[in-house]
Amino acid sequence: MEEFSKVKRNSFFYLVSTTSRLVSNAILFIIVARHYGTEIYGSFTVAHTLSSFALVLADFGFDLLIISEIAQRIEDAEKIFLKFLPLKLILCILAFGILIISTMFIPTNPLTNELILIFAFNMFFTALTNNFFAFFRGLEKFYVEAKISFVINVLILIAVWIGSLSSINVILIALIILSARIIGFILVNREYLITYSFRKVGPKFSQFKGDLKKSAIFGIHLLFGTLYFQIDTILLVVLKGETEAGLYQSVFKLLVIILVVPELIIGTLFPTVTRMFSSGSGDWKSSVKFAFKILFLICLPACLIMGLYPEAIIKIVYAHKEYLPAQEILRISALVIFVRFIAEPFAMMLTAANKQTIRTIIVVIATILNVTLNLIFIPTWGAKGAIIISVVTNLFAFIAYFIFSPSRSLKMILDHKLLATLFISAVLGYLLLQTVKLTIFMFIPVFLFLYSTFVLSFILTKNEKEFIFSLKGLRLRS
Repeated sequence: MEEFSKVKRNSFFYLVSTTSRLVSNAILFIIVARHYGTEIYGSFTVAHTLSSFALVLADFGFDLLIISEIAQRIEDAEKIFLKFLPLKLILCILAFGILIISTMFIPTNPLTNELILIFAFNMFFTALTNNFFAFFRGLEKFYVEAKISFVINVLILIAVWIGSLSSINVILIALIILSARIIGFILVNREYLITYSFRKVGPKFSQFKGDLKKSAIFGIHLLFGTLYFQIDTILLVVLKGETEAGLYQSVFKLLVIILVVPELIIGTLFPTVTRMFSSGSGDWKSSVKFAFKILFLICLPACLIMGLYPEAIIKIVYAHKEYLPAQEILRISALVIFVRFIAEPFAMMLTAANKQTIRTIIVVIATILNVTLNLIFIPTWGAKGAIIISVVTNLFAFIAYFIFSPSRSLKMILDHKLLATLFISAVLGYLLLQTVKLTIFMFIPVFLFLYSTFVLSFILTKNEKEFIFSLKGLRLRS
């Protein structure tokens, strides 16, 4: 009972940390987009995207390695953390340097270059802060990350909102974000120093090669996993300019908000599936099947609304006519959302089954495919070509995850109830739009009421409904 209570508590704090980070980040970019226009927004998002790539390099799997090693030997937590800290600093400095040097090779305007410099410092402090968060996660003290992340992200949103209303220079907006990240770094250091110290720092550089090898497979996966989903933004700015990249990113940030859902569900379920698989329990298949079913059912309404009302969504979120060309990108991106949702359970299975190498190879190939096709399509089709290629590469990744996953069950994908739900949802949505001609504000509550009634009555089992609504243990059956 105590163990279950701890898992539930940690799941809640994980939810707070992840949601506050992803949602506030997406809202932040929407605020910037609404108040500064496509060109400045394009510069802002390009600088942030490049810093995201550098952040992955600075992390390079060491955060996961720290969590894993501390979880296995909690009594040596401080020793393990301090062993990796100097190595982490080296990676942060390396990533910082690469980010600065990138401005010499990417044809960006002066504003973008200034923003890249600010976001380079932002990346540096974010990477170090994440390292401390990994330490506390390994100790199962998820509340540390939750409270600091929540405070910092709310602080950023309020400050940026006030700043944008005052029409301050976007450079100051970036400096506000950097200042908040420095505050977060100070707070997590203070939390660490309450119990621990830095006196035992003693890097063993002789072990660096072995430690890097341990983290490399996760680091490469994180790097290429980020690249194949975001590299199109960089290619757009190189081939078409900041304005086109801004249009594309206006849609991308909406996708990020929706993609919080699979990250939370998979992040919560992953430890359970891993434990079941390693113990030889057949229940892990039922857990994956349940995750697939829930993600499928959740993503359908979101995809349908994006497909039917792209213009209304763009007008509501961005309130600028210059973003209207992004509506076609948004309509196509519904397919990206659908594919990414249903792919996650199969990707999770590969990691849980110690097939992370295969998962990494898949994202490396997907990245190469993405870059190659984008170099062909972006010069002619621009942002629309980029989103089409995103559908293609995500579909490739999904098929590859499925083929190499431990459970290649076509029955799970071709479940007649789920296919019926897909068909009925599409027909119902089309009829409501074309026959009744509902606005988006009327369509959403009417459709969600009819959809949820149908799902609860005919699709979910009694056991699944009990688990969702009463949080009882799911009685898994293969």
